[in-house]
Amino acid sequence: MRTNSSTQKEVKPLQKRYEGIDITYLIDTLELPFLDDFSSVKLHRYGNTGKLSFLDTTYAKYRLNGEIFDTILLSFDTTYSFYYSVITGSIDTLPNEVLTIEEFNADSTNSWIIGTYWDNNNYYFSNGVIIDTVQLIQDTVFVNIIEPVYVAYDSTALWTDNHVFINNTFHIGAPTIGVATFDGIDSLGHAYDMTQDDSYGIGDYLTSKPINLEGKTDVILSFYYQQQGLGNQPEEEDSLVLEFYIPDSARWVHGWTGISDSTAIANGTVPEFQFVSLGLSGDRLAKGFKFRFKNYGTLSGSLDQWNIDYVYLNDNRTMGAEISSDLGFKSIDLGLLNIYSSMPWQQYLLAPAAYTKASFDFEVTNRSALDLSGENTYQVIDLKDGAEIFSSTVSLGFFPNFTPQTTKAVNFAVNSSPYSFTFPSDNDNNREFEIVYATHSNTISGQEQNFDNDTIRHKQIFSSYYSYDDGSPERAYTIIGAGSQLAYGFELEELDTIQSILIHFPEMFALSDNTIKVMIWDEANGKPNDTLYVGYPRDTIYVGDTLPVRFMRFYIDRETIVPAGRFFIGYEQSLNDKLYVGFDMNLESQSNLFYNVDGNWEPTTFAGSLMMRPDFGKVDLDRIYSTSIEEENESSMVNIYPNPASYSVTIRGAENATVQLLSVAGQIVYTENNLSYESTIDVSRFERGIYFLRLTIDDKGTEDFKLIIAR
Repeated sequence: MRTNSSTQKEVKPLQKRYEGIDITYLIDTLELPFLDDFSSVKLHRYGNTGKLSFLDTTYAKYRLNGEIFDTILLSFDTTYSFYYSVITGSIDTLPNEVLTIEEFNADSTNSWIIGTYWDNNNYYFSNGVIIDTVQLIQDTVFVNIIEPVYVAYDSTALWTDNHVFINNTFHIGAPTIGVATFDGIDSLGHAYDMTQDDSYGIGDYLTSKPINLEGKTDVILSFYYQQQGLGNQPEEEDSLVLEFYIPDSARWVHGWTGISDSTAIANGTVPEFQFVSLGLSGDRLAKGFKFRFKNYGTLSGSLDQWNIDYVYLNDNRTMGAEISSDLGFKSIDLGLLNIYSSMPWQQYLLAPAAYTKASFDFEVTNRSALDLSGENTYQVIDLKDGAEIFSSTVSLGFFPNFTPQTTKAVNFAVNSSPYSFTFPSDNDNNREFEIVYATHSNTISGQEQNFDNDTIRHKQIFSSYYSYDDGSPERAYTIIGAGSQLAYGFELEELDTIQSILIHFPEMFALSDNTIKVMIWDEANGKPNDTLYVGYPRDTIYVGDTLPVRFMRFYIDRETIVPAGRFFIGYEQSLNDKLYVGFDMNLESQSNLFYNVDGNWEPTTFAGSLMMRPDFGKVDLDRIYSTSIEEENESSMVNIYPNPASYSVTIRGAENATVQLLSVAGQIVYTENNLSYESTIDVSRFERGIYFLRLTIDDKGTEDFKLIIAR
């Protein structure tokens, strides 16, 4: 774990990411080829129930001759049925049917025969009709366990777990778009071990589904890997490990280890992706073979990153060969804006040419052994009505003779004929458009093994806020010192009313009780100048649908009009402790970020974009100055009162839940487990201010409530 730092400011690796819920899945056995370049997510979609097919079925611990029963009395000895014939006056005796009891494990994936039995009744028949039943003393009784279950089947998944982070932001120079990143946090974004800063062990796993290798020859598993990328540099003791599962002996064996590059660690450089090719033979060539990656490193946060890409398993391959029948994007410059990643729609319409890119860059790679011909297409779709507002087939110069095993870099003009277009003008406050880039080749049509990297979709958002970042915080930024200030510059085409400031605070190991004053400045000589607004946040909520990138919204508590031109937003912190803000390492806005620790504004020395955004619109003063706070969770059955609270707060309707009290910076300042139906918490020892009360209820998930402590 290493950080870039100075005495005043610092950029640090992240600690948290969230994803996933518990659910039961059926796992199928895959056939070759197995290929994942991580341009799409092929992990099991734990919790993503909207895209799953469900089988409504029943779990039973026991089945009798394949049928479910409730309770049954059985005999160890043979029982009989007696058949009387009124014509002959004779009685025939036949043994009753043998009954087989089968027991199932908890998820019904395995079963075993536990014995054969007979019905504990003798039956008497006349002319085929039962006329009497004699119940014998039973030798055993089976009381079944029967429960309704929902089993989900996901046919698109290649992997059985979801610990790694599939992304296109943590790598540098991946073979194709998308990588899987290994680090020290789980799928929910929690550190594997928060007990100490340097805790060490196994972090993420990535485990394949079972694969059928029976009867296969010349089987090769290949992949690319990179340490660090845009994340944190692994130390010499850290490693990335590959293991193989042997079905016959039901055990995992070592297959390969990637160790940290000591030269890169010493020089502070980032190694390129390395290619690995491994032959499989012997007991590995069986039905049910699996493989898995895992990383060893620091477990106290998103640290010691490893990226892997283009995992390819197939037969009839040559050792060391990187060829596959694949044409796809290697990288692409997403979005249509040239300064911001998003901006207010009406501000954009005042000067669209000034904010629209003249061109964008992308790379296409030909991984096949063929000269390729084909075409590239480009679309813009209005998500308001689904209408296509622009479409073009793009001639880029490297078709029809795209050399095998090469990558072509392309600069594509989007604001000059014949590819220029304009967005529709209207009076809406928010608009969204989808940009679709695609590359196609008819040369390998019918042979291509991977279509996932042929098409890239990007949503261009015009909302009420300005942003430089892409929504993915690879690092975290902090200033150091009580009274230190941080300022971030933006520009308005016309004056507007600012309603809030959005800040992403990643949950870090080294959290503090730091409080902030939200500030807005005008500009002089390229730096923050006169203060337009200063205030302590009175009303703060989380915004955003996805936990890792949720922003804190700090409402401006009085009407503040920002003049046209350049302005700055930011804050002043109260304590020496570090207060971390998300920092995007992919998009560049370094020239707009300033810090002040000694009375002088200085430009940051770190390249990237701070995840802090000004949000414009009408200020709801009634909401901000309300004397009582209504919880945002209007549909919740939980009642929290009083709010604001002075010395205690009562939680009603959250029986058996876990409660956590968090500061506005995300620090957990109080935890209590197994609440009663009505529980009272003493908050007298906490400072006045805004807090978040987080309830975790097993069958309902997590809910956040804003709590104000006021005395």
